[in-house]
Amino acid sequence: MGSWSSLDFEVVTTQPDGTNLSQHTPHGPRSYMGLAVVVLVCFNIPFGIVAVILSVKSNHDYQKGNCQGAKRKGKASMAVSVLGILSTMTAILLVIFWPAIYPQSKS
Repeated sequence: MGSWSSLDFEVVTTQPDGTNLSQHTPHGPRSYMGLAVVVLVCFNIPFGIVAVILSVKSNHDYQKGNCQGAKRKGKASMAVSVLGILSTMTAILLVIFWPAIYPQSKS
């Protein structure tokens, strides 16, 4: 879900005998940008905004070389996104089932 493809690169090492060894470097930590945008558009705007901001900050930290900060902010973005989904689903379920659980008395 994170978009790190532009940061991937390949290292080519030339051996003394003239052969080239190619090694793909691993990409950075996940930013969960896709999940954050889905939460923003489909579930909960306030939680989605916070998740997108954390995801962008995660990408920025990785570009600056702060891998630990990028990983921490990426996980925080995922946690905020999950909280946004859960809070919206809970609210929907309460609105649907509250009248069935506590019916209005006819007075």
